[in-house]
Amino acid sequence: MQQHQKQISRRQGGFTLIELMIVVAIIGILAAIAIPQYQNYTARARMSEVITMMGPDKTAVSEYFVSQGKFPKTNDAAKLGIETGNAVERGNYITGVQYTSAGGAGAAGGGSDVTARLTYTLNGDISSDLDIGAEVILQATSDGKNLTWQCGAATADAAVIRYLPASCRETIGG
Repeated sequence: MQQHQKQISRRQGGFTLIELMIVVAIIGILAAIAIPQYQNYTARARMSEVITMMGPDKTAVSEYFVSQGKFPKTNDAAKLGIETGNAVERGNYITGVQYTSAGGAGAAGGGSDVTARLTYTLNGDISSDLDIGAEVILQATSDGKNLTWQCGAATADAAVIRYLPASCRETIGG
């Protein structure tokens, strides 16, 4: 009877080294999958802040276009609150905003195409794989009557496009 009790107490001694190693391996595998996914999630959330910060500028340009029938020629005319060619901090991830307009005379001039472009320079804090100075573009095009907005990256920079929302993943030239 005493020998039977000794065998029972040995079995109830705890986990074996193999069992502990299996648990550690499972935790390691889960961490290897979860950490990159979490970093991707946080980078997308940060990029969402960038897109949100574009909203007031988009509204200002749209209001000017609706009231004047053409795009504003300067930052001041659009009331964007940015100085020409100057870097202005917007939110936590934008270090500069530049407004440019080009093209025809708008609705008053017979409906030729015109564009207005807002270029947002990122500070690199969104993700470690984004270069400092990467750009996101918000561009408006008009046929003189209708206003169409495009959102995307200045180049086919996969790192920038990867974090943009699905509605903003275009490559906008030059």
